[in-house]
Amino acid sequence: MQKQWHNLTTILKYSNATPFKDRNDAGYICAYCFKTYPDPNVLRQHTHYDHDKEKPTYKAGSGMSSFVAFLDIVDLKCTICDQNMESINVLTEHLVNQHDKKYYLGVTDYFQPFKLTSEPVINCCLCNEIFHNMKLLMQHMNKHYRNFICTICGAGFVNSFRLNRHETTHGKKKSSFTCRHCGQVFAAESKKKAHVNTEHKGIAGDSVCQICKARFKNYYQKTRHMMQVHNVEGIKCDMCDKSDQVEVFNSVLFFVGVEKETSYIEITIKQEPASDSEQQDTEFETVIKIEKESDEKESKKVIKGEKKSAADKKSKKDQILEMEKHLKNISTILLHTNATPIRYHDGANYVCALCPETYPLPSELKLHVLEEHDQIDKSSFMEGHRLTSYVVKLDITNLRCLICHSEIEGFDHLFEHLNTVHGKGLHTDIPNHILPFRFVGNGFDCVQCPKSFEHFKLIQEHMSVHYGNYLCETCNSRFVNKRTMQNHANRHKKGDFPCSQCAKIFDTNRKKLNHEKFVHAGDYKRKKCPYCQEKFTNYAKKRSHMVKEHGAEPLSVKCDICKKTFSTRARLRGHTRRDHMECQHACTECEMRFFTKMELVKHMVKHSPLREYQCDICQKAYARKHTLREHLKIHANIRNFKCELCAYTFVQKCSWKTHMRNKHKVKVP
Repeated sequence: MQKQWHNLTTILKYSNATPFKDRNDAGYICAYCFKTYPDPNVLRQHTHYDHDKEKPTYKAGSGMSSFVAFLDIVDLKCTICDQNMESINVLTEHLVNQHDKKYYLGVTDYFQPFKLTSEPVINCCLCNEIFHNMKLLMQHMNKHYRNFICTICGAGFVNSFRLNRHETTHGKKKSSFTCRHCGQVFAAESKKKAHVNTEHKGIAGDSVCQICKARFKNYYQKTRHMMQVHNVEGIKCDMCDKSDQVEVFNSVLFFVGVEKETSYIEITIKQEPASDSEQQDTEFETVIKIEKESDEKESKKVIKGEKKSAADKKSKKDQILEMEKHLKNISTILLHTNATPIRYHDGANYVCALCPETYPLPSELKLHVLEEHDQIDKSSFMEGHRLTSYVVKLDITNLRCLICHSEIEGFDHLFEHLNTVHGKGLHTDIPNHILPFRFVGNGFDCVQCPKSFEHFKLIQEHMSVHYGNYLCETCNSRFVNKRTMQNHANRHKKGDFPCSQCAKIFDTNRKKLNHEKFVHAGDYKRKKCPYCQEKFTNYAKKRSHMVKEHGAEPLSVKCDICKKTFSTRARLRGHTRRDHMECQHACTECEMRFFTKMELVKHMVKHSPLREYQCDICQKAYARKHTLREHLKIHANIRNFKCELCAYTFVQKCSWKTHMRNKHKVKVP
């Protein structure tokens, strides 16, 4: 894996090859921030400008089983000597021979080349085949990258994860997928899922338009919607250059236009075998007649759909108007105050929202924005973003007006001052998508309430409480923009999510992903160092590593009662409960007492005879899920605890403590 990562980093550092994640209906997806760009040229510019510093870290921490990199090699060049390159192989040989760069030439190839264009069709770089969507092309690439071979059918796959997922299809019996709602049996998982969505959940279908998120029963209806509503080109005919054909398979679906105002009629041309041309013509005409008669009702549905799309277009105009108001507000604020935008906090530094520069302190970032970015940068800030994902994180520390140099008390007074005193015409009739932050000291204090937080991520999530423009219908949680709310709402979706590597089925996709990550991949280290990408099991270990290895400032939090300082919030909470609170919640089974009722509830599990969490390997059962996870580390041989005196390693902390006490006479707290 280290060799693969080194090779990929070398290609990205010394060439203009552009990594991308995927292509959906709305365009190509950035491999770093997952933003979508309809034009691949814009994606290339965005990647090389906004993510230039992230190239050495791309794919760091990836697992070998699912590793693959999609690289756009349009106009491929060596960035050292600006020489054109025909392919990735030519580039790597050039880097080794001409520039003496280290590259592992003997390892398995996981880098798949593509030439991204704005055309609806995509050509394979390695052969002459043409495809009408990215999914089909990526499936085709397995023919060229046969790193793993299915022993049953001989199909090739680029990585072992795809092979394992494919091999499960050979073990499935026909008609073995039963709907848990009505008992109906289906021959495939996809058919069962479509049935559940349409019959039991009221979802229109699994085919989703990536532009407006509308759902359709099949791919053809979605494509027709995209052509009519979003003006997306269909597949052009090679003979007449028309683009009213959607897709060509064993059966062909055409859109036959009558008049511009009228609806379309779907005609399925069934290609049935015929002994001669006369018989084939007869069958052809018969099929068309039958389809026309049966589609009269369907055409009425299409007309209703067109009326609905007209309403959608009207709402889209409202969204464009609202977005223009947001852009006017933020550009006015940036041009006439010392408020500065923040892109995000990576765990170590604050990233500038106008360029890729990073700074450890928000004060340094503020100085950079005020000195380095001119009015053009600020006036065009956030242009091109969608309303659904629009949000601005704004530093309002020591806020003042740059016109009259007067200090402004807070974010609420900012709009009033610029409108009433200077007549800037800020829009107050739209929901607020600007999150204000004030940086004083080490912690993060909310500008709207007395709450304080240890991490910037936590206070950012907390701000949704004060600026809750969108409401989750399931749990009533609030969110600043629609996209964040939709991502959250997806967590509530229930269904059947089978594990790709074992027979377990989960009711949510998140549970399935966590199961695959913890049980099969053995990835218990979820806290990543922002400096060197090393992973840790908890935040305290990560923070200690950052202080020791990278010189990060130690975290210091103070008790409001006795003024003692602690290195973590957890230690402060423990001190507060131990020294300043009373244990009011007593256990009825033993003498232990607890500060909160929740702690007591967790403790009572210890006295319960139920052991519902069972190990699939040795069949041992536990009362707590956390205990089972710790136990699974024994089977995975994950040794996180190391003796610094004799280099022994241990799976469990208790074993490490016992070793330190018995072997080295050292008592570990």
